[in-house]
Amino acid sequence: MDTIFSILALVGMGYGAYVTVRWLNRAGQVQFRKVPPLSPRDLQVLEETADRLMVEMKAIADECVERIERAVALAGFKVDCGIPAKPDTTLSRLRDAACPAAEAARDAGVTTGEIELIRGLRATAAHRE
Repeated sequence: MDTIFSILALVGMGYGAYVTVRWLNRAGQVQFRKVPPLSPRDLQVLEETADRLMVEMKAIADECVERIERAVALAGFKVDCGIPAKPDTTLSRLRDAACPAAEAARDAGVTTGEIELIRGLRATAAHRE
């Protein structure tokens, strides 16, 4: 008798789980049909945000290009990309290879990577000559 009761209990729990999952699935589908994933207002806000981010990214990219061109000009290469190279007199310590890059970067107000780029370009220019 205990075995029959256990089997009936397992079958009943299985059926109950099936009915519950089916009900949850239907409730989710009805809810999904009622509310669109993105409303027209959401799409408009998303488009405005994307436009603003693109403008900011373009400004940052332009700034990076200008800094690289300045670094190339300081390294001794001739740059003619439509933007005049403006040598910065505060970067005089760049020529001193004995000065650590981090210290030169701190003094010049630029990143260590820019200092290393300038020194590498200067070494390449010296090697070419």
